[in-house]
Amino acid sequence: MDPAKQDKQFRNPIYSLISMIDEPDPAIYEKISDSITSLGSGAIPVLEDVAENSFDPEILNRLEDLIRTIHAEGIINDLQRWKVSENHDLIQFLQILSKYHYRKLDMVQLNDRIAAMQKEIWLELNENLTSLECVRLVNHFVLRTWSILPDSSNLLEADLFFLNKVLENKKAHPAALGTFYLGFCQRLTLPVFYVGLPENFILAYTSQPHFKPEFKPGEILFYINPLLEGVIFNKVEIERYLEQHEIPVQPQFFEVADNLQVGVLVLREMQKIYHGSGEQNRVSEVQRMIGIIEGRKED
Repeated sequence: MDPAKQDKQFRNPIYSLISMIDEPDPAIYEKISDSITSLGSGAIPVLEDVAENSFDPEILNRLEDLIRTIHAEGIINDLQRWKVSENHDLIQFLQILSKYHYRKLDMVQLNDRIAAMQKEIWLELNENLTSLECVRLVNHFVLRTWSILPDSSNLLEADLFFLNKVLENKKAHPAALGTFYLGFCQRLTLPVFYVGLPENFILAYTSQPHFKPEFKPGEILFYINPLLEGVIFNKVEIERYLEQHEIPVQPQFFEVADNLQVGVLVLREMQKIYHGSGEQNRVSEVQRMIGIIEGRKED
């Protein structure tokens, strides 16, 4: 079928539904709204076009709500696909969250930038480097060459959290920086994993030759703190931290965790941003995302 004809057929029902968007009966409007949102992301350009030419505040609010809802559903679908993917790529995860917050984000441009950064490190890696040298190389690029540093001055500032702004401003929410660092290590096939130590974002370098998505990390060789200049330390430092903060020792504070746990951690931090800015719709949407990653069924 001719693409122009297909587009016309698709647009006609949208415009028919939009013409009824001023329906005063809440029950009837809900059905109209559901019909529009069921059309998916292809409806967004039409809704945007109509919104640009509308001057009725109530109509504008309804159009904006529809756009936001359709966009959020698309992001949730992306997260569902990420959840069932083989390796739970954390860079991709951060990109999905950035797209959620910045709806018009140019994902091709962001992908190209990440690919160039990845290549920059990859060219310096070789099989003769020791595990410590590999970590120092990642530290050199992430923390010094690219100068991406943690910023805890305002953890509710959105620009510290989302990848496109992190790369632009060189400042990151601790959870965003830790996840970015870990994601890059894994893309470079370094056997690095997250460790669930409370109030920290630390990583473990393991004895397996390469990072593998089957999650068989092997013995922990050493730990890394990407938020403290990538410093390397051992189990004794974790024990000392727990003692100083009077935290009862638990095995998971020393053991590696899978990337799904990182995803939940990041989403909970993201939820705090929206709670702080009073965006309750987004708080609820992020709660749905957390439920997807944790494998809970939606109500």
